[in-house]
Amino acid sequence: MRILAIDPKKYRVNSAGRVYDRRGGGPCIEATCPVCKERFWARRRSRKTNPAKHQIFCSRICLYKSGNLRHKPPVKIGAENNMWRGGRYLSRGYVYIKCPSHPLASNGGYVPEHWLVVEKALGRHLKKGERVHHLNGRKADNRPINLVVCTESFHQWIEHKLASLYKELVFGGI
Repeated sequence: MRILAIDPKKYRVNSAGRVYDRRGGGPCIEATCPVCKERFWARRRSRKTNPAKHQIFCSRICLYKSGNLRHKPPVKIGAENNMWRGGRYLSRGYVYIKCPSHPLASNGGYVPEHWLVVEKALGRHLKKGERVHHLNGRKADNRPINLVVCTESFHQWIEHKLASLYKELVFGGI
């Protein structure tokens, strides 16, 4: 039987010749995946556990193929998931829309709705340094009439002026 190669980034060998996992530090054994029959290094199981009940798989794909019901099935994505809400969510007052093809989308594929509304009105994507300001201050109000595209410095000036006006009106200029 051929000896398995040891990846020095994942495993280390002590002076007695035992293989250890670098991530968790536990001892490793050579194992064979019961699904694809591939040989690989795996963390050694406790002697108390029954090896017939606790099989070791080379990957999650093989684990799910095995039909072992002790483990969770893969997560359903998008409309197949029971928690799907149509690709919209609210965070810190802003409405986000699922749009993975957008060039400014987050890692999860979401874009602020006000960006999409302004881009549709302009007929182009927002340029670097452009900001969208909500005139009435309500972040979830994304009507085109409520949105203004401005530079970052002008947006900061607007926010500063609005804050000082609010302070003057509410606190009497204190």
